[in-house]
Amino acid sequence: MNTRFLLFCLRASVFSLMVCCFSFPSYAVEGSSVSVVVDGAAITTREIEERSVFLRLVHPKHSDEALNRMAREELIVEVLRANEAEARRVHISDQELDKAFAMVAKNMGTETDILFEWLTQNGISIQTFSDRIKSQSLWTKLVISRFSGRVSIPEERIVRALEEQSLAGTAGLGKDAIARGRSVEYTLYEVVMVARDGVSEYLIPDIEKLRKKINGCASLLKAVAEFEDVVVTPLGKHTSDTLPKDLSDELEATPVGRLSEVVSGDQSTMRMFVVCDKRSVQGDLSIRARAEKSLSDQEVWHLARRYMTEIQRRAVILYQ
Repeated sequence: MNTRFLLFCLRASVFSLMVCCFSFPSYAVEGSSVSVVVDGAAITTREIEERSVFLRLVHPKHSDEALNRMAREELIVEVLRANEAEARRVHISDQELDKAFAMVAKNMGTETDILFEWLTQNGISIQTFSDRIKSQSLWTKLVISRFSGRVSIPEERIVRALEEQSLAGTAGLGKDAIARGRSVEYTLYEVVMVARDGVSEYLIPDIEKLRKKINGCASLLKAVAEFEDVVVTPLGKHTSDTLPKDLSDELEATPVGRLSEVVSGDQSTMRMFVVCDKRSVQGDLSIRARAEKSLSDQEVWHLARRYMTEIQRRAVILYQ
């Protein structure tokens, strides 16, 4: 396999993973000495040398001194991340690690075994590479477990991003991308009332009674508690462009926190919805979703950097 091409691919794979990694605590072995102790875990000169060999592939123009410094600081951060993950009981299974190896190999246009063979031929320890990939996977998992679902991007930031991309002509946006229509995003609960005697018309008085009791989703379960044979199901978020027009029109006419009119049913049931929230969203929704995800990812990794700063502030690091 072409060595220059593999070098290029490995650098691209390393940068695409975006985060640094960790090495498990180790102790000095013959021919090496302790360089730094991080919260009681020793990092040896041999580990630093082995990591420097790997980093030379990524930074071929750097001096040996610069590579050793980068390797040492990278390993320090890795130990801190490993300790934090252990404290929070976040782990990476062998299967997850194998998938990560396969992904790196695939990005380089090869197989895992061939990649390992090539690394060995270039003087790179498989353990060093394995520790690095495991750390990347572990840190990503840790960050996601802590911050996923806690990031909310304001509507105005999404629209501004769409406008900027539209002006730049990127992400498949045309000049009219922002004006491609406006949709409404609904947060919904489905409410199904079942007639015990099999005659759905007899449910109408109970439905009107229930309608008066419902005043928001927070109290929805309490409101339906006194009614028999009512099934409430959370449906999450749906946009008007993905709903049948009749249903979309009915939800548009239903105030937030209120029960809709009966939208469907049969001989023994009647189906309605409670609108927990509604908001107007602008632009092509598939492109908008990509823009929102990109902004969310940026925010998550901004929080991750602050998170690491907090971890470093608590750490005890002793340079030998």
